[in-house]
Amino acid sequence: MTGCTKALAIACLGLAGLVGCGGGGSSGPTSPPVVPSPRPSGLPAGTVLTIVSGEDGQPVTTAKVTVGGQQYQADASGAVSLTASATWGTLVDVVSAGYLDRQTLVRRDGTRIALWPVLPHMGFDSDYIAQLVYTAGTANPPPQGSTPLRRIPPGTTAASVSVSSEIAADDGMMAMHESAVASMNSADGGRVIYSVVTTRPTSGEAFDVKIDSADPICTDNTLAYTQVSVSGNDIVGGRIVYCGPDVAKTSTVTHELGHTFGLQHSLAWTDLMAGIRQRGVAQDFGPREILAMALMLQRPSGNRFPDNDRDIPAARRGTVTFICR
Repeated sequence: MTGCTKALAIACLGLAGLVGCGGGGSSGPTSPPVVPSPRPSGLPAGTVLTIVSGEDGQPVTTAKVTVGGQQYQADASGAVSLTASATWGTLVDVVSAGYLDRQTLVRRDGTRIALWPVLPHMGFDSDYIAQLVYTAGTANPPPQGSTPLRRIPPGTTAASVSVSSEIAADDGMMAMHESAVASMNSADGGRVIYSVVTTRPTSGEAFDVKIDSADPICTDNTLAYTQVSVSGNDIVGGRIVYCGPDVAKTSTVTHELGHTFGLQHSLAWTDLMAGIRQRGVAQDFGPREILAMALMLQRPSGNRFPDNDRDIPAARRGTVTFICR
């Protein structure tokens, strides 16, 4: 073998794993490049929107729905089928007798639209809703219905009621607080579990609770007050102050916890959430208050009266104080 032939053989051996020697071989078949699917820009024509009652999930067959100026009538199953595509952010209006007018947008979070019912037979009308959910319970309240919905943040599953050593040392006060958190857990269907603790947790929603008759707000027959911390319109913590030890043994405890959830003051003087505590007031949440809590959890913080989540204010931090007499 000549030097040249020997060098060629060595070269062939070195390249055999790549192309084969002198045979013009080719590699195996290659897969076509993966092209990601384009993200949808909205709802395509033919998408079905389903309109239901927020109370029981039943279809709202009388609903008139407007999507981007196109009008539809719900069928016997509460459904409407879009005849044209609708991009994200398209205006949606839903009107039906027996429900608050719904104003929302086409969003990525689903095609089911739940309406807020109006039930005059149980006193759950628009005035009641405006006051209990959308009117701040301060000493100088704003116009009725002008406050955005504020509530425990979406996804929150636990809230701690951190009592002072004075309350922890008193069996009667502790029993009342345990009863109050049981009422909260029953009223909101266990979606947010309240618990009484004697050591403040380092994370999660926590509300500090104490007695302080010398607090400057404890004047003019004030029984207690709740001050919540808000981020945007989410309630992320706060405190409860009782203006005397006897108050911490009454249903005012449950009333104050109602504020930590996001309830304002009720127009009905017999409700637990009545703004003025007097003889004959309820000792626990009633059907109207329980329904309001369930419906509040179906809406984003910042929802506006009557039922509008199109223009939610930008996030900000602050405090809101509820004064209870």
